[in-house]
Amino acid sequence: MEKLLLMIIGLSLLMSGCTHKNKTDVTKRSSLVDLYRNAMEDYNNHRYNQAINKFKIIIFQYPGSNKMEEAQFYIGESYFNMKKYTDAINEYSFLVNSFVGSKYVKDAKFKIAVCYYYLSPPPTLDQTDTHRAEDMFNEYLELYPDSPEADSARAMIQKCRLKYLKKTLNTARFYYKLGKYESAKIYIEKARNMKDHDLVIDEINALLKKINRKLKKHKSKFGE
Repeated sequence: MEKLLLMIIGLSLLMSGCTHKNKTDVTKRSSLVDLYRNAMEDYNNHRYNQAINKFKIIIFQYPGSNKMEEAQFYIGESYFNMKKYTDAINEYSFLVNSFVGSKYVKDAKFKIAVCYYYLSPPPTLDQTDTHRAEDMFNEYLELYPDSPEADSARAMIQKCRLKYLKKTLNTARFYYKLGKYESAKIYIEKARNMKDHDLVIDEINALLKKINRKLKKHKSKFGE
């Protein structure tokens, strides 16, 4: 009788523990759903800092959940929408490197390239970030040639190349104003050989014509 009583007590405790665990799991799932819904509500209403905080809670308190990848992606999106492009790159890159098979990787790669383009300065300055952007867009097209964003990627590559062309043209104009026409011609010829030079072909031809006129005049004057 005593043995039977102990078995009944043990079984009751086991069932009680299972019930408590099930309730805890349900509560946890419910909390995750509510938290994600609130985070997306903040995001959709442009309360990006609040959204970021909630998405980070999802990542750290619910590791391995089915909302973790989305939370990471929308952290990047939040920074992107706030024009904090360096922070956005960091978050998108973490997603790409940590969730290799995620459905968000493709969009994250595209946005990384866009961020680098937006970080790039005017044509008069160093174009390192522009080159990074072009490299990323080219990589994107190699990986996803049939993507809905493929045409946008090609258009952004043209924008990058237009910056290089303008930088080269500006250098040619600089030397022209200094009266260093040979140097100016070197840069204008360089521009003529660059990809997508047809985007500024009228400017190239107009400046080249002026340079050649100056060089011809210089040779006539000094009998060269």
